[in-house]
Amino acid sequence: MTDSDHHLLTVRNDSNEPVLVGDRRLFPGQRRRVHEAIYTRAKAKYPDLTCLDQVKAEAENKPDDLTEISGLGKKRAEALHQLGISTFADLAQAEAEFLDQNIPNLTLAQAQGWIEQAQALVEA
Repeated sequence: MTDSDHHLLTVRNDSNEPVLVGDRRLFPGQRRRVHEAIYTRAKAKYPDLTCLDQVKAEAENKPDDLTEISGLGKKRAEALHQLGISTFADLAQAEAEFLDQNIPNLTLAQAQGWIEQAQALVEA
């Protein structure tokens, strides 16, 4: 078995009742690394069971509030979204020339400033 055959689980439910995962009872908030087959069976029985790997992936795909960047308002954030830039990581990897050419009234210096701010936020 490889590490990719396993999932790190956490229990999340409103009832505060334990769930049976494989041969162990887990209470809400508890974590356990389990094999893929055990995860699949437990998930079918307990829909509130959450795989932390999935939670992390969902969080990574969630758009950031780009208006936290100085000089970047709602309209420009919308323009970035239309260009496929929805996270600080996306903006940090963008080319200033591309932004300058595709966002009206944006200077190269402003674009570079946004990219530098986004890089600082990603590194923080």
